[in-house]
Amino acid sequence: MTSLTFLCPFPPVLDVVPLMARLYPNGPADINHFQAAGGVPVLVRELLKAGLLHEDVNTVAGFGLSRYTLEPWLNNGELDWREGAEKSLDNNVIASFEQPFSHHGGTKVLSGNLGRAVMKTSAVPVENQVIEAPAVVFESQHDVMPAFEAGLLDRDCVVVVRHQGPKANGMPELT
Repeated sequence: MTSLTFLCPFPPVLDVVPLMARLYPNGPADINHFQAAGGVPVLVRELLKAGLLHEDVNTVAGFGLSRYTLEPWLNNGELDWREGAEKSLDNNVIASFEQPFSHHGGTKVLSGNLGRAVMKTSAVPVENQVIEAPAVVFESQHDVMPAFEAGLLDRDCVVVVRHQGPKANGMPELT
């Protein structure tokens, strides 16, 4: 039996910074919806206001993270900067720090007898966040699709593709 449990590599960060954006895969919105809801200026402003970002740092945009609360725009054909939105323009896409989608960050590290992996927990329903199932091991990603098409994976199982992962070539999408 294969088992995976959640470990948190950055407890101070992931337990303090809430889930404040609902973008694919943890929500239906895409980057265009995010931008229309206020984008980076809203998130940075919320995190600065909550004391979770340090203002006194140099950035590529200049000194201080508050520079990221500004948005670019064309002023008579010239690039200029103005204050971004003060708060979310769509609470279904960007939530406030006080009323986040989740009070904990949406990323955890899985660790078990298969090894370690990073998982975006905000994209997985709570009832699916504990996995105990037999491992089905494949030598290459090309062996997975025929097994899937033959119905061999239509059961509780953990698909393992050997020689993949952070020390190899990452986890490319199965094609």
